[in-house]
Amino acid sequence: MRQRPIDPRLDSLLKAAQRAPAGRERVALLEQAADVADSVGDPDSGWQARLSLFSTSEYATPVPRLFPALAWCLAMHDREPQRFPAFSILWYMKWIVSSAPLFASLPTAAIDGLLSDLESRFLRTGMSRRGFVQQRLGVDTTMGRLDRIRSGLEELQRQTRGMGDDCRACEQDRKVEALLRLGEVERALFEARAIIAGRLSCMGVPASTFAALLIHLRSRGEIDLAVRLYREGHSKLRDEVGQLSSLSRYMIHAAITGDIDRATRWWKRWKQDAETHATDFARMEFHAASAVLLTRLAFTGVDHVAAPSTSSRLGLSVDNPLALAQRYTESALDLSQRFDERNGNTVVSAEMKGWLSHARDKH
Repeated sequence: MRQRPIDPRLDSLLKAAQRAPAGRERVALLEQAADVADSVGDPDSGWQARLSLFSTSEYATPVPRLFPALAWCLAMHDREPQRFPAFSILWYMKWIVSSAPLFASLPTAAIDGLLSDLESRFLRTGMSRRGFVQQRLGVDTTMGRLDRIRSGLEELQRQTRGMGDDCRACEQDRKVEALLRLGEVERALFEARAIIAGRLSCMGVPASTFAALLIHLRSRGEIDLAVRLYREGHSKLRDEVGQLSSLSRYMIHAAITGDIDRATRWWKRWKQDAETHATDFARMEFHAASAVLLTRLAFTGVDHVAAPSTSSRLGLSVDNPLALAQRYTESALDLSQRFDERNGNTVVSAEMKGWLSHARDKH
């Protein structure tokens, strides 16, 4: 319950944030509101501003930038759990933890420390262990920790649903991604059957699930199913940078199956945001998909494209498709190597090399 009247300046910032469109403008207002709340000694408004910051930051703010706000909220909950309830902050914490390995600069020890803290808090507050296992499985899948993926899938099967779980569609999508990471395509397709049949869906599913399956289906020669999932899946993509990884998969499929105009439109729409607002992991995937597309464009006779305007720092400021494809390739491989060094394996670079090998595929 609020302990004091709200400061007029703080009230103005919070109301402006409510009116602002979701994204970077709202994030800036909420960060400012949190600072003002701290300066005037209003922890209730500081709590609310930070929770609102988490909810609007999912695809607008790099996760490491949210760590101070998360630490502040956890400290307030630990101090006054009734006033600052656990569920409010743990729901956002699990998203932040599962997103952490998407940033190459975050060391393994920091990521595992976040996982350990999330686990203890979930169990201490009576939330579902299944909800924690879901997040840990996502982290291990991103990091290519194959033994932990296997044990995580087994543990997930043993846990009952409870408070704090992901929705059923998201859980199945996570299982599919994990199995694909293990190379178990047949099992992945089995786990995806309810999503493919339209019986499970949510905001991100089936677009993300279908995207993950596309390259594997083509490799298995299941072209008809790949075509169907491509058509159904890309139409459900949301226009936000948070789905850039899925879009990259659709972009590769489009480029190598002749839907090159659509792939080019996607590249033009997202090439700038990929440089300025995507996670390291999504940028790596977009660069690999861009290399495939631009190589295919060169095959069609295109000899000039416009590079992202802020890419000179990455060496991408060239306009010849093959030259730009080479720069994108180098960037994708460099990022994948950074992830591998952090993760202690070669899983990510192997996947990116596989993606890049499609540049010269025949239809």
